This record gives sequence, C-alpha cells and structure tokens, in this order.
Amino acid sequence: MEDPGRTLVVKGVQAMAYQARAEGKRAGVTNFLVKLRGEAGESPGVVGVVGVGECQPRLGATGDRAGESWKFLTACLSRLAYREFPVTDEAAALDAVRAAMCEFHGMTAEFGGDVNWREPFRGTLAGIEMALLDLLARALELPLHRLLAGEATTVPAQAAPVSSRADADELREVLTGQTGFSATRLQGTGDVAANLDRLEAAAGINASDAVGQPDKPLWLRLGGRLSRDDADALVLAIAERIGAGKLPLEVLIEHPVAAANRYHLPLLQHKADRAAAKSGRGGADIRIVADHASWNARTMGRRAQLVSHIGKLGRIRGPRAAYLRPAQVGGLLETVAAAARIRAGRSGRSGTSGTHIYLGGMDGGTEITAGALRNLAMAIPELDSVADDRLAAAPELSAPRKPGIGVNETYDEIIGDVTEFFAVPEPPVSTHEGMTANAYPEVTYLQPLGSNGTKGHLLEREALVLGLSTTRYSKGAFVATDGDNAGLSFKWSRSPLSSAVSLALCTHKEATRMRLRRAGVPVPKGCTFAEGDYQAARAFVERIGYPVVVKPAMGVRGIGVAANIRDDEALEQAFKQLEASSLGQGDFIVEQHVNGRDYRIVVIGDEVIGAILREPGSVTGDGKSSIAELVIAKNVARRGNPHLWGRPIKYDAAARFQLSRAGRTLDTVPAAGEKVLLSGSCSLSQGGDSIDVLDELHPTIKDAAIRAVKAVPGLAFCGVDFLLEDHAKPLDGQEAGICELNAHAAIGNCEYPLYGTPRAVARTLMAECVTQFGLNTTQRQEQLALHLTVRGRVTAVGYRAWLRRWAKEFGLTGWVRNVSERVVEAVIIGDAEPASALAALAVLGPKAAAPTDVTTTHIEASPLASFDVVTEAPKEYANAR
Repeated sequence: MEDPGRTLVVKGVQAMAYQARAEGKRAGVTNFLVKLRGEAGESPGVVGVVGVGECQPRLGATGDRAGESWKFLTACLSRLAYREFPVTDEAAALDAVRAAMCEFHGMTAEFGGDVNWREPFRGTLAGIEMALLDLLARALELPLHRLLAGEATTVPAQAAPVSSRADADELREVLTGQTGFSATRLQGTGDVAANLDRLEAAAGINASDAVGQPDKPLWLRLGGRLSRDDADALVLAIAERIGAGKLPLEVLIEHPVAAANRYHLPLLQHKADRAAAKSGRGGADIRIVADHASWNARTMGRRAQLVSHIGKLGRIRGPRAAYLRPAQVGGLLETVAAAARIRAGRSGRSGTSGTHIYLGGMDGGTEITAGALRNLAMAIPELDSVADDRLAAAPELSAPRKPGIGVNETYDEIIGDVTEFFAVPEPPVSTHEGMTANAYPEVTYLQPLGSNGTKGHLLEREALVLGLSTTRYSKGAFVATDGDNAGLSFKWSRSPLSSAVSLALCTHKEATRMRLRRAGVPVPKGCTFAEGDYQAARAFVERIGYPVVVKPAMGVRGIGVAANIRDDEALEQAFKQLEASSLGQGDFIVEQHVNGRDYRIVVIGDEVIGAILREPGSVTGDGKSSIAELVIAKNVARRGNPHLWGRPIKYDAAARFQLSRAGRTLDTVPAAGEKVLLSGSCSLSQGGDSIDVLDELHPTIKDAAIRAVKAVPGLAFCGVDFLLEDHAKPLDGQEAGICELNAHAAIGNCEYPLYGTPRAVARTLMAECVTQFGLNTTQRQEQLALHLTVRGRVTAVGYRAWLRRWAKEFGLTGWVRNVSERVVEAVIIGDAEPASALAALAVLGPKAAAPTDVTTTHIEASPLASFDVVTEAPKEYANAR
C-alpha cells in the first residue's frame, strides 16, 4: 500500500576523484565515485540507506572536461545535500530523479563543458543519476532493474571490445574469450590493405582461427580515425578477406568515422551489406557499430531524412549495431530511452536484417559500473549482449535480487588512487596529535617532476634564486656555476661538500658501525658475516639474544633489511629475504634490535638542521568516518605534499593484516582519537608519516648526531637514522641506537613534513656550498627571468607545444623556438618556484623527446603577456644567449 508520507532526505554527499585502472594498471583517466547517504524524513518508514554511482568523464566521448567536470560535480552534489525525495512508489521516485537531473542539465552552461557537444558533462551526470537511482531503489527495497521497469531474466554476457594501447603502427589482439569477441583496434588511416595485412598476422586472428571459430566475431575499434573514403575502402577489403577465409564471418566495425561524418554511416552500412553478400561465404556479416552520437533523437531524425533522400540507392536503414555506454549516453534512464528508439526502428530481433544492441561501460570502471550495467541489461528488452570485462565470466547474466545496484562502495579498488575528496558535511581532516596535515601550494609545479622530483630539484631551485646558472643533465644531476669559478656538481642530494670516500664508507654498514662505536655514540651490538655464513650468524644470535636485525653490509634504501626478528623461524625467513634481495650476494650484518621510534636527523657541518619522526601509516578516528574514508582523506592530504604525493597509504596485504589483527575492516568507524595502524613499516614510501620534531629534540641527541657525522672523515651532509624511545629526553636515560648514516638522504623529508614545521634544508645546504667554494651570488630572487638552451632530440617531437602547455599551466610567460635540428631555446618569466620547476622539467620533455642537457641562465626580463611558440626570438631577446 502506498504511503504518501514516506520521504528520504539526503543527509550526506561524498565525491572522490580517482585514477581509474584497467587490467590492474592505471588507465590514464579519472573517474569520480559518488556516495549519497539518505535518512528518513519527518515521517517514519525509511531507515538509513546509501546509494553509490560512478562518473566516467571522458574528454570528447562524454562531453566532459577534466577540471570543469569535478567543479560541476561538486556544485551538483551541493544542491543535492539535504534535499527530500519521495519514496512512496517507483513512479514518484523516477519523477523526482528526472526533475533533479533536469535541474543539473540546466547548470552545465555555467561550467563550460565540451563546446563540441550540445550535451556536455554526460559522463559526470550519468554517475550522479546512478547514485540517485541506487539510493531510491534501496529505499524502496527494489533491485535497480525493477525501478527501471525491467522484466528480463537473463541476458548474454561477453568480454568487452577493449581498445589496444599499442603504438600507432601496431595491430594486435587484446582480448579473446570463449564467449567473447576477438577484439582489436585498427590503428592509423593510411593504406587500408596494409593495415589489414598486419591485422591478419596479429596473434589469434589468422586464417585458421577465423575459419575454425566462425561463431566468434571480430570487433574493430577505430575511434573515428578513418575518412569516409578510407571507411568505404575498409569494408570492401574486409569483405574480400572474409571471402578468402582470412577473417571470421562476422566483423563489427565500431566508430569508423568522426562524429561529424556520422550521417555517412547509413550509406557505409549499405555498402558493407552489399560487399558481404558478394563475398562468396554464406553468413558473412559486416556490421557498422554506432555509438550514442548516432542514436540520439536529433541524429535519428536527420538520418531518417537522409535515408529518405537517398532511398533510390537501395534499402538503406543505417548502422545495424548500437554500442550504448551510459556514461556516453548521459545516464541509465537515457540509455533505456535510446534503446527504445533503436528498437522502434529495427526490423528483426537479430541477424543481418535487424539492429543489434550492445551495452557496455567505458574503460577503467569499477564493480559499481558493472553492477549498474547488470541491472540496466534487465531493463532493456531484446538487448543482444552486455559487452563488459567484469561481467564476462558467466555466459549469461541473471536478474540481480539485491536492492539497488547491489554493490557497495568499492573503496578497496580506489583507496590508493584518490586525488580529490569532497563531502557535505565536510570530509574528515587528517590529524596527528592535534596537528593538521600541511598543505604546500608548490605541489602543483613539483608533481610533474615525479614522485622523487623534490630530491633532484630543490638544490637547483636554490642555485637559481641565488643568481647562479645551471646545466642539468638528467632528472637528478646538474652543475651550478657563477660564471667565474669552477662549477659545482650535484646529483640528487649529493653535493661537493662530502668526499666520494665518505659517501662510499656510509654504504658499508659494518665499517660505519665500527667508526660510530669509536666515536662514543650509541650503536647496537652486531657482527658482519660472509655471504651465506648463516650458521655463524645463528650462533651469534644465540649469544646476544632476540630481538635482532638482519641487513646487507653494503646497503641502501632498506633493501634486504628485516627488523624486530623475535624467534628462530623469523630469523630463517629473514635470511631467505636477504638472499632474494638485490643486495643478497654479499656480506651481511646481524645486530641487536633497538626498541624505539624511527627518526631521521639531518646534519650539515656542525649543526642539526632537521629532525623527522617517521611513523607507520595510520589514521586517527573522528567517531564519524569509516577507516576507508579516513585513509582516503589522508591520502588526499598527502597529494598536497610535494614529497609524499606519490606515496599513498596502500590497502595491500600488510594493511589487511594490520586491520584483521585489530578486528577492523575498511567499514569500521573508529572512535574519536583512536589510532588505527595500516602498516608495520615506517617507510614513507609505504605510507608512513613524517612529523617534524626539531624544536623538541634534546641537546644530547643533537650532539650524538653531530658526533656520528664527524666520525666519518669528509662527510659534511648526512641523515642520521636514530632509534629513540623519546626524542625529548636525554640520550643516556633511554634505550637508543644509530642504525645507519645516509649520506644522500632525501631533502624533501624535512622540507615538506606531513605534520609540523617545514625546514629549509636545501637553502642551508646550498648556502654552505656557496660559502665553502666562494661562489658569487645575488640576493635571493622571488621573480626569475630565465633563458633555457635545450639540446638533444627536441625538434619534430612536439617539444615546443609541450613546453608551452606547462608554462601556461604554471602561470609563466615567455616564448620557445627551434634554433636548429637539435637545439631549442626558451625564455621563462615568472615566480621563482614555478619558473625553476619548469627549468628542471625541461630535461624530461614529451614522450617522443630525448633531451641531453638544459642550460639555464639569467637574463634581463621584458614584460610579456603570454607564453608563445615563435620562429624568431623577439628583438629585445636577440642577444639573450
């Protein structure tokens, strides 16, 4: 019985932007997860429910634009928050969804969208609608397909025609399955015959397979790459090869021409039908597969006019296959409507006379999209097949029985890939003992340099702001000079201050430990053993007792290290781990394990200039958010950190183990202030936290760190890895030990701590180099005008357009031009941080480029309004080089 008082209020909205994955790898696109939390309105009868949706914005395909789509999404969700929806019956719920979506469609003009589409932001709108439909279906306790009025009970399923990401001149089969298509992409628009020759040679698409598997169609994804003439030639060539037994009987050609030429598709299908009939093989069928652009109401009307106009050429109906993706169509409801339009015009259920309807998703979808497709399939009568990888395991799909989509938030799939987090009420805040995570605006300029970008760039930035010129040879190596004195060489954080002998000595852990013991600083008891001498190592452990540490004698970055070994079984596992590591073929060390927290203390000369506490990846509860939401919020905070943005907390086997041991899951809501561990490692690369503690560091600990560095002759800069019970207490009042000296410690640790005060390590280190080697510098410059000379493979590879794009994104002005076949020059003007970052980025270049070196010098700047590609240097810069 209907209850006119039943309503649902959207009490919370969430959106998460994440880097989508396909086949376990990042697909190079971004999706949005939408989550709506509904509760009963003033009238009782509805318990709390959650609806989820997945937006798949794709430039071109769905009328979306990356940055604008996120803004559009958050604006729509802000309007949804606290809105009331009727849940009296299916019709009222659907009417409410349509009304909300109509309102959001009206907002698209405010955000621009893709100007090439009359229906922008379809991929984003589809995800919002999906979440709303899921929410209301759950409130009505109905499977989503019932809300969409579906009556089907089973639908065939098959693998999707996934695009190949091979090079432009390659053709290869990318997916085959017992019930699926043989799918590939025909690349390029050159010689059609030559392309098909390569196609025939591709794995699994040879003549014997084509003849031996006549029921397995070949699906070609062309991405609109062909001209109309090439498309015509293609269908004729395919028919010839079908007749010769070189290709399967059924060939589907998806999106052969650009959207602007979609009105050519009816004539192309007509030519394909005639060519297949003349191929000489019974059952030959070449179907043109059209997407949303060819099946919306406006296009179908124009096509009908076209078919009527050219009807004298024969029986022309248009494409005989439709591949509908909700993200491209604009939503689940519009997909149902599009299928109905197609169905109304088809002359038969299947076969060569009718239009086949296929349903699928965009690449990179999660289980949420798969669940929506499963339900949508049941709501479309006479659907031929669902072509989706996640649903292809079974030969056919049956009607879901769970309410809504039947899938909850897919946090485990996206938790390490989230880049943005929006919520009403506000999303959880990442905190540590009352401190909120630091935000660094310069992350925008440093992210393009890669996850280790700070390590190779910060010293060069300091050199440039002091007026020095640089020549960069790689991502990590450069030379700085004042033009008068010999240049200083830097590689990552290594500088001329420390000798090569001291750097080598620090990589030998036993030699380091011996020198530290002589200097009177605390070091764990230990001994070095020859490669494979595990028997002697076992005897040593028996003498000093557990717990112990096993590590290579010559080691870096924690490779082959096993700590806190507490029994014989764990010791044997540590030996196996050591052997399997890249440093396992050499001497190794066994030493006492020191109970304490992990600190990195940075020393330059006679001064401690940084101290970081490194803690295992964890989150702190707020009493409202789930562990998954807390992890995502913290990972988004890490995305705003130049040193940690590429080092998220991972939901891997270690995290699952930690949660399982604590009796927790991703859905658990920890109490306010409760700390939840997700890793047993303090490594920042494994999601560990960095907390600045320099101001709290006890003087005796600082003294020990300085003495440790001085114990190695010629060592002027070093990261001292200290295990301490409490950094604020005297050294002699606690268990402590120095476990390693890192002579090329990452500078970004202290420059960009997640919590606490940033320390200017690069500035101090460069200032010390300037003083020690007597370089002539200027006052620190907040604005830079730089001239770049870039050498290598940098012409005819898109280098100038690439540099202009980054310059505009960084807010810089200037120009770039080709000087010769292997030289490009540029002028960059702007704030010091983005200008120096672009100078460092210039040595990488676009994918096809291979710069060998970049020389950066200072020039007198003239005002410029933009950054342009030019053929000749402006007159005022003619003598800049």
